[in-house]
Amino acid sequence: MVLTAPAQRPLFTSLPSCPLIESCLQGALERNEVGVWGGTDDRDRRRIKRRGTRKAA
Repeated sequence: MVLTAPAQRPLFTSLPSCPLIESCLQGALERNEVGVWGGTDDRDRRRIKRRGTRKAA
């Protein structure tokens, strides 16, 4: 099941402590993943790609 962005937001609060957040985000950007990856949702990653920069975690 894929949750919508507002439903996913509470999950983001525990992610900053994850040691793999950067590699998870990079993989999601490379694979065009759906859902929450690396502390971002689909919309966040589309913005990151449009800007051509990675979000600092």
